[in-house]
Amino acid sequence: MDLAAWRRRPQLATRFLQRLRGERLVAAVDVLRSMGRAEVEVNVFHFTALVSACGASGRWRVGLHFLLTMGLREVCPNDITFTAAHNACAQAERWREALGLLQTMPEGQIRLDVFSCSAAVTACAQRSTWAAAAQVLTFMGAAWVAANVLTFSAALSAYERSRQWRAGLHLAEDLADLVAASTCISSLQKADRWEGAARLLFELPLSRLQPNAFSFNSVVSGESSRWQWPLTVLSDLDEVGCNAAASSCGERWGPALGILQHMGRSTLQPDEVTYSAVITACEATQWRRGLALIWAMLRRRLRADGVAWSSAVSACERSSSWQAALALFESGRDGGFGDSVALGAVLRALRAAGAWRQALALLGAGGAGGAGADAVCGAEACGACCGGWKFQEASDLMGRISSTALALLLGGGAAQQALQDRDAELQRLQDQSARAEEQWKAQIVKLVEEMRKVEQRTATLAKELAASKAELAKLKAGGQDVVQRYEEESGRRLELEEKCLHLEEKLKSREQRSRDETAQKAKQSQASQANVAKLEERAKQQEEP
Repeated sequence: MDLAAWRRRPQLATRFLQRLRGERLVAAVDVLRSMGRAEVEVNVFHFTALVSACGASGRWRVGLHFLLTMGLREVCPNDITFTAAHNACAQAERWREALGLLQTMPEGQIRLDVFSCSAAVTACAQRSTWAAAAQVLTFMGAAWVAANVLTFSAALSAYERSRQWRAGLHLAEDLADLVAASTCISSLQKADRWEGAARLLFELPLSRLQPNAFSFNSVVSGESSRWQWPLTVLSDLDEVGCNAAASSCGERWGPALGILQHMGRSTLQPDEVTYSAVITACEATQWRRGLALIWAMLRRRLRADGVAWSSAVSACERSSSWQAALALFESGRDGGFGDSVALGAVLRALRAAGAWRQALALLGAGGAGGAGADAVCGAEACGACCGGWKFQEASDLMGRISSTALALLLGGGAAQQALQDRDAELQRLQDQSARAEEQWKAQIVKLVEEMRKVEQRTATLAKELAASKAELAKLKAGGQDVVQRYEEESGRRLELEEKCLHLEEKLKSREQRSRDETAQKAKQSQASQANVAKLEERAKQQEEP
């Protein structure tokens, strides 16, 4: 730290302070104090770097303190300094302080900029204070500051969290941004305004925006009985957009099938992603449709993935359609998708139907003890044999499968004990979860009470800050009076010094004249004495005979 070099080039100190941002805030403060003691120039760039360091370390109060200290050192903050302070408040979710900074900027003749306003709106959004966010937007309009995408997105987030869907919809009309529009759609859906969300989704292509999976999911999940309306937007989507829309449907098979039908009527070609999403949607209640889609994929020579095969087999198992499940599993195994999950689903369907021959044949084809015939699958096959009163076949199967499967057979004491232990563990976990829930509720109540106290303390601190500002103004006014009196006293002192110098010159002149007159009189006295001596000598000469 070369203070002498900093005195010649203050920008070196600025670079040094910028490198100390983050975890070395204390060092930055010490450097600034050392600069003041060494009479090194401290300018607005140094304070801006320090305020940024406070924001990066989460010390927003310290940042505001240094912003106030700038006035005491007669350093005027600029818009970059206020932006750094706003970012510090935004990171700490201090929206009231951010609004206070915005109000003080015009007082200091500092023009509002979009960065400070966006940071203030972000702070409001994090605390779900939509009214404060709207107030910031009003400030921006009055100051002729154009909002950007970040500002609108933060404001829409505040509206969404506060369920102010009307204000969000009005705001979204002014911004052609997919993120902001999707946020507004989500806000409308949460407020049970499905029509407004669907209308905004329909208007996205008019703004040259392509809806994504998030926007589709928000609308489709709002009203499952009226899913046809959002599908009108599909005419402006490509294959990727339609796949995203189909994936967003989840278990809502109606919208998923509608998307697939739309692609069939248009020039778009459904691919493996499209079919897999629709089959997954049909798994729970529409197993016949899912099975038909699998065969449709095969006819189109599309390779179904493991998710599609497993979903279709599980759907057949839920509907007790073991013939379809078995046929589907055989086709999937030929394509390399005969995993243990699908095998277990088929064996459960066979067990429920008592089809022990098919279960044994399927398990034998999978290879006893192999990857396809694991312990669970072996237990399902043994259950099918017992259900068909084929105990000899079940006994033979027990000799081929692993010991783990034996513990899972019906009537096994170890299996019964394992089930009892599992039930006891589940009950213990449920009791523990209930106790934890009660504790969390108590903690939440305590935190809410602490938040109220913090807000009260914040209000008190705000009043104290206002009083401090007033006192500072008084001190500044008093300081100006002191400076004025000091200047007046200094002027009078200079006048007195000039008069004293003039009197000293006069005294010196008089002393010089006095010395000259004394010397002249001394010469005259000497001349007179010489004349007297001559006269006395002549008189003596005359008296002699």
